Amino acid sequence: MEGGFAASCCGPVIFTLDCMQVVVAIVLALVGVVASPPILANSCMGPTRGDKTGWVEQQTSEATSVFIARVTGVSRESVNVHGLSSSASIEILRHLKGTATWADVDAGWFQNFALKSGEARVFFVDGKGVIVGCSEYKYFLSDRDMIRAVSRAVRKNAI
Repeated sequence: MEGGFAASCCGPVIFTLDCMQVVVAIVLALVGVVASPPILANSCMGPTRGDKTGWVEQQTSEATSVFIARVTGVSRESVNVHGLSSSASIEILRHLKGTATWADVDAGWFQNFALKSGEARVFFVDGKGVIVGCSEYKYFLSDRDMIRAVSRAVRKNAI
C-alpha cells in the first residue's frame, strides 16, 4: 500500500496535501488543548461547569489583597487595549484579604470590566495595585454572594 498512514486516515490514496492538512490540524488542535491551561485561565470565561467556589478560591489565592472599594474617580487619559479605563481612584470600604492601602488601582492586561465612578465592588488586586485579570464576577455572582464566597475561601485556605 503506497499511502502508508494516509491510506488508513484518508482512504486508499497516496498521501495528498489535503490529507496532510487534516493530520496537521488534528495534531495542532491536540497540542493546543494540552498546552494551553495558562491561556485558558486568562480567557475571562468565569467559572467552568458552574464551579463558582473553585473560581473564587483561585482568584482569591492569586490576589495579594481582596477588598470592597468604591470607585471615586476614573482616569479618562489611561485606557487599556480593550478601550476600558485602566486607572481609578478608590476608597477602600472593607478588607477581605490583606491590608491594601492604595488610593488608586490599575487594570491588568486581562481586565474584563469597566471601572465606573461611584460603583462599589469587590476588587482582587496584586502587590502593585494592579487588578487581577479576568476577575469580573457580576455575570454569575451578586456582590453579597461574592463577599461571602471570598470570606469562605480566606477562612478555608488561611490565605
